[in-house]
Amino acid sequence: PVSLSVDVYQISRSQDYANQGYDQLSNGGSLRLGYAFQGDWDAWKVYNTYRYQSDVYSNPTAGLIIPIGQENVSSITPSISRDTRDNIFDASTGTFNTLSVTLAGGYLGGDKHYVKPVYDSRAFFTTPAIFGWTWLHRFVLGLHGRVGYATPYDPGTGLSDVPISERFYMGGTDTVRGYGERSLGGDAALTGGNLTLLSNIEYGFKPAPPIKLRAFYDSGNIWNSISDVDLSH
Repeated sequence: PVSLSVDVYQISRSQDYANQGYDQLSNGGSLRLGYAFQGDWDAWKVYNTYRYQSDVYSNPTAGLIIPIGQENVSSITPSISRDTRDNIFDASTGTFNTLSVTLAGGYLGGDKHYVKPVYDSRAFFTTPAIFGWTWLHRFVLGLHGRVGYATPYDPGTGLSDVPISERFYMGGTDTVRGYGERSLGGDAALTGGNLTLLSNIEYGFKPAPPIKLRAFYDSGNIWNSISDVDLSH
């Protein structure tokens, strides 16, 4: 029930990647230790991840203000999850809930100091077989919600900001469909926000694998601080 994973990576992203508007070169690695509970608690898993990443930002598009140069992030992220889905890739029933809290900087080193809790929840419901019509089981309702908040802190050496690679972004395939990547959030759209709220409602039909038809309603946004939240638009 114990898992151990090690990642070493170098990632290069141009300013066209997901409409980010600048070039980013990331070098880093992570070490993750996990434990899957057994018996009556077999849906629960806990992890703790240590990650060190060095990001170099360059070549911003005209008018985009970002910190040019190198930023180093050293962090730990404990997390806990509960998963009762019948299929982790294409669920019809069950729930998936996870809570993670990233702590960066301070005694861990690096030059960015922040705390970043994120809660993500998903639920899936098969349509009942009304009047004995079992084909209705092919219709599945999916609900998804996520809330996250990143805030810097002063470890005694001065207050830093949250690095742009760790901020939240909204718009695009994985968040609010129908909008371009990183297109939501006003002034924070391209440089990221410290607070995010996201909800997805989806009703899907699987006539024959791998064909799937889905109707969805997505909503979400990002803000720089809690005081900026305005859900009226």
